[in-house]
Amino acid sequence: MAQVASGLPRTTSARAAVLTAEGGPFEVRELEVPKLGERGALLRMALSGVCATDAHIFKGDWPAFRFPAILGHENCARVEALGPAVQTDFLGQPLAPGDLVVPRVASCGRCWYCLVGGASRWCPNRVVAPGTAGGLALTGGWAELMYLESDSLQLFKTSAPPEVAVLTEPMATCVGAIDRARLRLGETVVVQGAGPIGLLTAACARLAGADRLILVGGPPARLELARSFGVDVTIDIDQVPDPAERRRMVLAETPLGFGADLVLGCVGHPSAVGEGLSYLRPGNARMVEVGNATGGGSFAMRPSPDLVYPNATLHGFWGATTEHWIAALRVLERRALPFERVVSHRLPLARAIDAIRALNGDYQIDGRTAFKVAIEPGLG
Repeated sequence: MAQVASGLPRTTSARAAVLTAEGGPFEVRELEVPKLGERGALLRMALSGVCATDAHIFKGDWPAFRFPAILGHENCARVEALGPAVQTDFLGQPLAPGDLVVPRVASCGRCWYCLVGGASRWCPNRVVAPGTAGGLALTGGWAELMYLESDSLQLFKTSAPPEVAVLTEPMATCVGAIDRARLRLGETVVVQGAGPIGLLTAACARLAGADRLILVGGPPARLELARSFGVDVTIDIDQVPDPAERRRMVLAETPLGFGADLVLGCVGHPSAVGEGLSYLRPGNARMVEVGNATGGGSFAMRPSPDLVYPNATLHGFWGATTEHWIAALRVLERRALPFERVVSHRLPLARAIDAIRALNGDYQIDGRTAFKVAIEPGLG
């Protein structure tokens, strides 16, 4: 038997912020909720994070993206109803209506891409839901309800509050970047970028054993939050706009002035990659680039002096695994650092455009610096 919230009639429709085309506008529409399937989960959204990916989609930086669409892939939600084949979360904890969960649709685990290490992101069998709602898949988080139905559906029940649980997806990316970097205890680490990915990557680096932790980014309010996550030194890019001067300052903060053991690139601008390589010390140091998610732009690199001569390694990372999601949620639930401060703004569906404008602009909403913006569909 399907589990349905006691005393509630079957929910037949939900409001959603629909991005109608590249560049907008957003329209709040009432959409039909699909019939609950065997492996379906109907979830009432608590919070859905606004990611730089959403801002890139809005600008048209992902040419293959199809409109109209409901954005929102950083989600936490309350269980509304479950299909008969969904009795527990991914780790075997019983589920019931009202439980707070972090949803994920994973790869199939059977195809070539899934069985070859690091390639599961390209799984061709990753089905989120077969049904549609009013011509749109009700699978994005910027809606009152989310409907997911998949053989690879993963729900993670959590004790974290929504403002912390909503960080699971970006935190999993940061955990994956640290895993890719193979950070060792006592290393000197530089993080480029003070957006949510930069802040959470810095937190992961501190928890993973970094000794000297330096962050290059801005604005000042984000740098203050970075220091609360254990960052030792912050360099404000607005106060120090010259990359050569930033490099001098970074190296001066490293042991003996040699440079960093590890650089974690979380900016999203190609030019920052070349600058990050210049922070590395000679001799088997490495950089992991996690911020660039679109195909635009390039940076100048001299293979011999920038990579070969210093024995440097440049890695790319994209696509957290299930293991990274589990580790991320465990770290967030422990609350070892003030993760509850990361979500700075909660906006209703009708203000989705304000979130996008902030990320594509000056990072200001209602006169305050935005760290992480979340859509709260129940507002307004």
